Amino acid sequence: MSSADATFPPQVFDRARLVARQLAAKGETLQELDQRIADELSERLLVINKVFAKTHVIVARPEPALQALSAIGRSGEVTHQTLKDLDNL
Repeated sequence: MSSADATFPPQVFDRARLVARQLAAKGETLQELDQRIADELSERLLVINKVFAKTHVIVARPEPALQALSAIGRSGEVTHQTLKDLDNL
């Protein structure tokens, strides 16, 4: 294998599979986890009296978090990355 074939850093663990297994062991689905993350995001941001011009979200599946940010209405431009995107940095 040449150095051009190697990725740095090498992906040792499949994060999505690990999370899915952990949730299955707890009896939760990925959708329930996503919703819990969005709910916590909402709760934490509701106590802050600031409007953010730019907000960047890093989550595995961004839709629930983006919906929560939209519902709060304290974020201008919202961008996001998934965990899979981070593996390619």
